[in-house]
Amino acid sequence: MRILAGLALILGIAAQIYVGWLIDWRSVVRHANAVGLAEGLESTVNLLLLAFGAIWFVLTLEQRLKRRRALREFYEFRSFAHVIDMHQLTKDPTVVLSRGTPTPSSPERRMSEFELSRYLDYCAEMLALISKLAALYAGRLQDREVVSAVNEVEELTSNLGRKIWQKIMIVSRLDESQAERDAAPALRTEA
Repeated sequence: MRILAGLALILGIAAQIYVGWLIDWRSVVRHANAVGLAEGLESTVNLLLLAFGAIWFVLTLEQRLKRRRALREFYEFRSFAHVIDMHQLTKDPTVVLSRGTPTPSSPERRMSEFELSRYLDYCAEMLALISKLAALYAGRLQDREVVSAVNEVEELTSNLGRKIWQKIMIVSRLDESQAERDAAPALRTEA
């Protein structure tokens, strides 16, 4: 891509020089009136601007292609994060630990406290890995839009991870309170 951009740049400049060399400037200056000269200069300036615009387009093509590919990958990272969040939504620690009466539309919950805690911990770890992968993927690109996309993925995964860690804390607190309730009758019988 860089070789192509360099060749296009060289060819564009060479074409401008060749066209300028073909023109008989002495004849133009001798036979030109002020209006004709102004129109010729305006046309020349417009052509130069278009040529340098095309050169700029070719020189930035590689960066734009890399940006497009990176942004597509960040969309996939965000999708993975939302899939992880979606799969742990039914893992409500208060319902699992209280063993309440399920409704007919309630999902089947077969996890123990330990399994639920480990599952939620794995979900939080996967979100952290997604965040790190996004940062590593964009490590070589010095593009504002790519850095912004990485920050969005990191913010999304940390917010979703925070929700999961709240559930883990609820599991540990409910587990501790259950252990205290189970230990209380044993202490009374010993006394």
